[in-house]
Amino acid sequence: MRHIFKASGSLLLLLLVIVFGSAESALAADYSKVSYEIADRSEATRGTSMRRGLQEVIVRLMGVREPGQYPAVRDMLRKPERFIQQYQYHSALADQGGDEVLQILMVFDVQAISRVLQEAQLPLWSGARANILVWMAVDEGDARYLIANNTHREVRELMDRIAQSRGISLLFPLYDLQEQKDIQFMDVWGGFFDYLKTASARYADTVILAGRIYKNRLDNDWVGGPWSMQIEDDYSTMEGGKGALLPVLEQVIDELVTRMRQQTLSVAGEITDMSVRMRIEGINQVANYARVIQYLTGLQSVQDVQINALIGDRLELILILQEGINSLEEEIALGTLLDVVSGQEALWYRLRP
Repeated sequence: MRHIFKASGSLLLLLLVIVFGSAESALAADYSKVSYEIADRSEATRGTSMRRGLQEVIVRLMGVREPGQYPAVRDMLRKPERFIQQYQYHSALADQGGDEVLQILMVFDVQAISRVLQEAQLPLWSGARANILVWMAVDEGDARYLIANNTHREVRELMDRIAQSRGISLLFPLYDLQEQKDIQFMDVWGGFFDYLKTASARYADTVILAGRIYKNRLDNDWVGGPWSMQIEDDYSTMEGGKGALLPVLEQVIDELVTRMRQQTLSVAGEITDMSVRMRIEGINQVANYARVIQYLTGLQSVQDVQINALIGDRLELILILQEGINSLEEEIALGTLLDVVSGQEALWYRLRP
């Protein structure tokens, strides 16, 4: 859900400090870094890794599994080095020991990438993303178990890597003595979601994902599902896939991302009849940010202000109007805070110094 601001005074300023001071840095920290194992340090290998890394960052920002369907993204992928802030090589031991493996670590310019995507009117998955609490029962044929936060590292880390590449974070239950008393393997396997929902209350502000996977004894394939999801108050289910473990887990994570994204997506054109999109340049300080929000929420023609994105020094908002757009423009013209930016679309302003 987008945040709606109708606050004032110290509370608003505190919120703005949190949002302004941490939103962009958190975005960059979470979504900008990518690393891969590579065969060598050749230019061709580096170029391939940069294209792959840029696509992964775009997936995180958009919440779309195949962003290459968009022409603007294909253009970006032709010269991924434009969006690289830094890269370096690193040698590390393989997970299972043995020989060293070569890795390339890359940091991408998330603000520049977001700017290009928004200028192309592509959908960005904006706003804070809740952690996902995963209740998963596994049947390997000769062993049955629940995945907890400190057990069965291989499956857990595989799911973590998939989630990270999609821009989300997973939590696994502690499965301490209290949870062992309340939740048994068959509760998760059988999809008794009410029990799981009650047990999940200790993990505040999380999306709940619950389901099962098992290994088919006939062909040794993994079979996933059914899965249950609760995103805020929205409960839904889905069937799983069949095949190798990686694609089976990817399928459920991709579907979860799609459903989470649908609740928070900000796309140009996805605006109600009484809503308009506004862009304001020159927002480079917390104080400026506060002035703009307080000013807009005080206008007679404005019912609510929804913060959509902050790209560089440009603030993008969705305004819910009580009156028409003409009334809004007239009110702003009478004020002394905002100037119209010529040559741009409607409701594009610059903050006066």
